[in-house]
Amino acid sequence: MTEPGKSPSISVLMAVHNGEAFLVPAMESILNQSFSDLEFVIVDDCSTDRSFSILSEFAQRDDRVRLIQNTSRLTLPVSLNKGLQSCRADWIARMDADDISAPQRLERQWRYLAEYPATVLLGTGSTHIDHKGTKTGVTSHPVTDAEIRFWLSFRNCFVHPSVMFRREPVVEAGGYNETFWNGQDYELWSRLIGLGQVANLDEPLVYYREHDATISRNEERLRLHESMIASIHAALMSQYLEQTVSEEAAQALKGLVMSDRILTDGQIADALPLLQRYLMRCSEREDKSLFLDFRERVMKGLAAQCRFLRHRPSASRGVLLSALYRMSPGAFLRPFGLKALIAALLPGGIR
Repeated sequence: MTEPGKSPSISVLMAVHNGEAFLVPAMESILNQSFSDLEFVIVDDCSTDRSFSILSEFAQRDDRVRLIQNTSRLTLPVSLNKGLQSCRADWIARMDADDISAPQRLERQWRYLAEYPATVLLGTGSTHIDHKGTKTGVTSHPVTDAEIRFWLSFRNCFVHPSVMFRREPVVEAGGYNETFWNGQDYELWSRLIGLGQVANLDEPLVYYREHDATISRNEERLRLHESMIASIHAALMSQYLEQTVSEEAAQALKGLVMSDRILTDGQIADALPLLQRYLMRCSEREDKSLFLDFRERVMKGLAAQCRFLRHRPSASRGVLLSALYRMSPGAFLRPFGLKALIAALLPGGIR
């Protein structure tokens, strides 16, 4: 517990809007942490369900809970920035109203940060659960600073409700970008990496709940979300390649590497030169293991794109096969290389 008049070691920050369904276990998972020198700053964003009543009950029972109620409905990033201004600790841990933190989460992160004080952002792995709390999978992310910086161009390498960050650099970076109604965490990390070291603990210390409320069903909102995320990819890729990369080219390159969409011939034509430069830069700048991991991911992506185009009229399939071979002819003498080539030529294949 925090001594009277003394700032806590950690501020836990959460924003809530109509979160009553999962709010109690989320709150309990923070207040029952093995690390107890904390304050729990919670912004209620004009909930119309029982959320504020539940939060008020917790605040009456535990003086570590500091409750803020918005007078009008704000967005998540605006609410988080509002809460950020009220946090008193140097270190801020994020939490969401539908997730659960493992009992030792904050203690494990605190110990790491005490050992590596140059770190400004620290996340963890996550266990995925459904609306009933049933485990559906486990996700790990790149662990080291070098890995995260590289892969952040292609995907968000942090689970938002798992992170702990230093308050001063986040305030210096401008906090959450309030124009990003979604992906505001990813956008913040893309700026924060310029202010210090980042890392992930290689253990799942957060139970990340996936349910219908976490998924947007509105196609227009999904398109806007894609555009916002594309701007992050483009900015990070431009920095890495030291040249301007458009949002369209960035999305094409991401699609080719991560095999998360079927690309047109034009998109493939845009992506391949950038991919070649990325491979060259990676081989020059990164250590061998990271380069080999990236090359393997690229081979999977090229093979998957060939499969996507197998039954579609496209002039790009032969180009992709040629690129797959030219990238490393000797790779096809090793088991994965043969697997990638077979996967590109036949249905099914690598996932």
